Amino acid sequence: MTFERLQQSLEQFNKLLPALGVIFTIVIALAAWVLHDIQPLHLLKRIVSEQQGFDYAEQQRQFQQHVVANHVVLGQAFLDDQLYDQAGDEFGKALAIDKLHVDAQIGRFIVEAARQIKQDFRPQAVERQLDFLRQQQPDNPYVHILFGDLAVQREDLAAAKQHYEAAMQSGRQPAAAYFGIGYCHEIQSNLAQALLHYQKAVERSPWNQRYLNNLAGTLRKLGQYPESIKLYEEILTLDRDYLLAHVGIAQSYAHSRKLEMAKRYLEQFMTLAGQQTVIDQPKNQATWNFHGTLLETPDEKRQYALYQLGLMQFLLDQQEDAQDTIQAAQAIKTSIGTDIQAAVAEDIALLIKANAEYAVQTDLFKQLYLQ
Repeated sequence: MTFERLQQSLEQFNKLLPALGVIFTIVIALAAWVLHDIQPLHLLKRIVSEQQGFDYAEQQRQFQQHVVANHVVLGQAFLDDQLYDQAGDEFGKALAIDKLHVDAQIGRFIVEAARQIKQDFRPQAVERQLDFLRQQQPDNPYVHILFGDLAVQREDLAAAKQHYEAAMQSGRQPAAAYFGIGYCHEIQSNLAQALLHYQKAVERSPWNQRYLNNLAGTLRKLGQYPESIKLYEEILTLDRDYLLAHVGIAQSYAHSRKLEMAKRYLEQFMTLAGQQTVIDQPKNQATWNFHGTLLETPDEKRQYALYQLGLMQFLLDQQEDAQDTIQAAQAIKTSIGTDIQAAVAEDIALLIKANAEYAVQTDLFKQLYLQ
């Protein structure tokens, strides 16, 4: 009987354990509150607050990683098209958030090397920087593209092609690699191959003015004048301030015996070239290459365009206008004036090849105005 009572008492005690636990906890908390001034609710709030702060910090960290990754992806997309200024901006934004991000650092080095090639050409310094980048990422396509660009400037087209082809074999297959191969073929007068690779570059970068311009020029060299003119018109529809396209479309119109249209575009060129805001645009500061003559300064480009305009006026029997235009061209003092005249003579040879009926007039033009 005693055992049964003891068992019943234990069962009742077990039932009371949860309540006793709560009471005991309350007593301990009250004792802590009184003796040590520890407020349990505040402690609980503090724990919850710290956990929320940790969660927010983690969310912030993940968000920043996402933002950095987006900037790097955009920067690499700009590298695909050789838009180095825009790429540099994106890599700079990434590094402002994460100074140790490897891909952003490599991207910034690539942009700096590209700027050195373009603005402050020192082959040995550029090579050292590219060698360092290649050691870090041997298969980086943008490093191969810059090696290719460097080889083109050294007129080592075989080496340039090897680097561009290596870039083409990468997973990204950047448009710049196809453009580089196309440019090498154009220099070597392999126009069919140049056309093919320029087309592939434009497929990957449909709005790149430089790629579109070279494609349109190659179409003209292949005698596809309507296609060339159409493409130039598309370029100028996108951006009427692109000066090089005005010269290109004028030449395409001249080859298709539409001299008045050619003259009109060259006149428009001169109007735009007289506006400093147009001249200062990066796309108009790029070096132009006509038959190996490199036009770098605004004066050199104006002088070349004036000779082109004077030629069109001469062929249209506007002799006085032609004389005034050529005098304006000759009044511009450049260090490569003779080279510019040689480039114009090459243009005349191509014009005669397309239209033999201009031979007599152009010969007289050369006698009068080209030394």
